[in-house]
Amino acid sequence: MKKRIFFLYLIICLAATHLSVLAAEAPLTANELIDLQESCTLSLEFKHDDKFFEEESIELYRIASVSENFIYTLAPEFESTGVSLNGAVSKSEWTAIRTTLENYIATESILPVKVGFTDNKGIVKFDDLEPGMYFTSAICTTKDDIMYCFASVLTSLPNLKDGKPIYEVNVSAKSDKIETTDGKIKYKVSKLWKDTGLEVFRPKEIEVRIYKDKVLKETVVLNEDNNWFYTWNGDNDGSVWSVAEVDTTGMYFVTVEKRVNSFVIINRHESYISPGDSDSQEPPSGDNVPPSVDPDKPDKPDKPVGDEDIPPSTDTPTGDTANMTLYITVLCFTGAALIIVSVVGNKLYNREENE
Repeated sequence: MKKRIFFLYLIICLAATHLSVLAAEAPLTANELIDLQESCTLSLEFKHDDKFFEEESIELYRIASVSENFIYTLAPEFESTGVSLNGAVSKSEWTAIRTTLENYIATESILPVKVGFTDNKGIVKFDDLEPGMYFTSAICTTKDDIMYCFASVLTSLPNLKDGKPIYEVNVSAKSDKIETTDGKIKYKVSKLWKDTGLEVFRPKEIEVRIYKDKVLKETVVLNEDNNWFYTWNGDNDGSVWSVAEVDTTGMYFVTVEKRVNSFVIINRHESYISPGDSDSQEPPSGDNVPPSVDPDKPDKPDKPVGDEDIPPSTDTPTGDTANMTLYITVLCFTGAALIIVSVVGNKLYNREENE
């Protein structure tokens, strides 16, 4: 009898332990993985107030592929940008990524994967898209003699909603109405170095190209003699200005920040570590902007309306799809059961010994 009770006690303990292991390893469905065989659809709306913009040519670029658990890998033609898509969370990070991609596309003449035209409701629809990260450049257009500019769009396909992949995504591009006049606007481009302790590698000068509506207007040189900045006047006619550095060293990550009518070209040495950085593999995102190569391309209105175009970050599953609440509950229950079984088994064992 004594052996039988002890054997039963062992079976219960083993079963409880096995249950806890299953609870820890079983992938539940609170967050679903991407079905990489599922095609995606992206619909973009170009509308300002009650005005619809039809017959606008929209170019779509596939920036990166994506794994089933939302890990992005840059497409070969965008590897040189150096942007980091994984881990970006804030709007400033995604805005910086969009700016870098837009500059790179214009400068390197990257071809789109698809081109579409908006309908009479200002909507363009792209079907049969592979899962991944997609981008459309900003555009400016005139309607009733008024200039309107629409922001670039960066979106993941599928998107996440309540932890589930959504394969049909709708995005409204943010729009701005541009007041044009016959006056002039003063623009400025300046250089910011992030290479403290590594100044020996800094070039004596850099060459900067200035573009108007993607057309090269002039090339200037920035150096210590002009305090690393240059100014020019542009017509206030709704034209879009952009700048691009010709990177000749290969040792610096080059990014461009747009601040109203001022452009800041940031050169960060590949070995530079700023306060708060844990390593030097790549510059941090956020206000420091992910690395880029040759930026160019119009400054456009900021983020598309809503958060639909913000690629998933904090809500993105990373391979562990277990329901943590259930997991912890089962573990607690299992632990309590083990204690009870242990106490009861010990009492039964001692009682039989006394008999």
